[in-house]
Amino acid sequence: MCAIAGIFDVPFDGKILEKMQRTMRRRGPDGQGVYAEKNHALLHTRLAIVDPAGGAQPMALQWAGERYILAYNGELYNTAELRGELEGLGHEFRTHSDTEVVLHGCAEWGTAALDRFNGIFAFALWMERAEKLLLARDRMGVKPLFFLQKGRGLLFASEIKTILAHPSAQPVLTAEGAGEILLLGPGRTPGSGVFRDIREVEPGCFGIFEKGVLHLHRYWSLKDREHRDSFEDTVAQVRFLVTDAIRRQMVADVPIGMFLSGGLDSSLITAVCAEKLHAEGKTVDTFSVGYADNARYFVPGKFQPNSDEDFIGKRLVSLIQADVSYYAMHTNFDSAPGCMADIVADRLNFVDQKPLELMGELSGTAYGIGKTGTLKKPMTGPELAREVKNRFGLPFVTVYGSELYENEPVTRAATCPGAGGSEIREALRAGAQVFITGDISHHEGIDAAAQGMMIIDAGHYGLEHVFMDFMEGFLRDKLPEEVAIKKMAVKFPAVVI
Repeated sequence: MCAIAGIFDVPFDGKILEKMQRTMRRRGPDGQGVYAEKNHALLHTRLAIVDPAGGAQPMALQWAGERYILAYNGELYNTAELRGELEGLGHEFRTHSDTEVVLHGCAEWGTAALDRFNGIFAFALWMERAEKLLLARDRMGVKPLFFLQKGRGLLFASEIKTILAHPSAQPVLTAEGAGEILLLGPGRTPGSGVFRDIREVEPGCFGIFEKGVLHLHRYWSLKDREHRDSFEDTVAQVRFLVTDAIRRQMVADVPIGMFLSGGLDSSLITAVCAEKLHAEGKTVDTFSVGYADNARYFVPGKFQPNSDEDFIGKRLVSLIQADVSYYAMHTNFDSAPGCMADIVADRLNFVDQKPLELMGELSGTAYGIGKTGTLKKPMTGPELAREVKNRFGLPFVTVYGSELYENEPVTRAATCPGAGGSEIREALRAGAQVFITGDISHHEGIDAAAQGMMIIDAGHYGLEHVFMDFMEGFLRDKLPEEVAIKKMAVKFPAVVI
């Protein structure tokens, strides 16, 4: 992970460059560089993985009467193939870094080089003689690239905070930006930079900045085709694509390691890497993180019949011949904040096998690690919601379908840390009237209420309606005057207790 930034036709001095580059060091602790001329600058900080000595940036190249300056964040997975092709065209290389291959590739093929690059990247290429800047981002948008146009000038960077470190950039939050954070976060709509006028180069796109104007173009988009391969051919092709992708990403001049969670993805990646390293007489290093009290609190279910720690330590490692480093985090469940969804859910389900005081005898169900039982003391829906809120010291709970049992006593309830369509259907079959959970999405809560199931959400989901008042009140008072927070027309069929 590296970081890039640039200033073009926007005033700057040495202090501004230093301030911007300071925000980039978290992404690039191994080195930094600056290319600065009268009205433009490129900044780079580097995490060195390939060719630590020779891959310093910004990197320059003189070719065919043009001087190219590159600031690059990424990794190419077909470096060797492209290097060989470029050498056949007369290019000479001083390093074995992928940065230099990107630089020569763009000099030779222009924007057509993007179609040849197999990798993840975001880069800026300045052409001195043509006075033209190329910004480009990989097909899937793995590497970030944000920009802000200031009149006929341009600021860009890997992270928004680097742009905001320039004094001409102001963190003005609009209603749309607030909606991006509160309703879509951590995701964003394509192209959004949250703050006013800050945008991103979208995945599969490049931009040309010339004579004060930035023109954006799309060079790649996902296309679907009819699948005509046989089952056997499909299996072989998928196997090749997966193993080839993993092995190409193992190219490094520093030791590589694996985060091993025990799930399918990390286990597959680790197995492929271990096989390749074992053939070279090496052993893969894996790193796993768990909780010191996991054996005490873990409860098996159909979704996860045993703990990841047991799978990593006793089964997977013996198969892949890996050196395992396991780190156990210590946590105090009794002092944990009440609004943490996972802690709340564990308490509601009482995974330490203590009986739930709200219920009588609990019967196991067919979903997850959920429980369904009869309340010791029947109460209305709102009364039960207040009981959950008070019992676990929560600031509030969100209730879907509160009108279902507003005046009618609830006798059967279900609990489960996470609630989705299948869990709710199982609870309905078990005769539950109310589902108490710490993890449910807003639309799932609405769907459950439509099916006659009242939902008490004690976690951090389903809070959109809370933020409507927050946006219309707090934001109106705290944000700059030019930001107008319009009253949201969306109505959420949920109440907060």
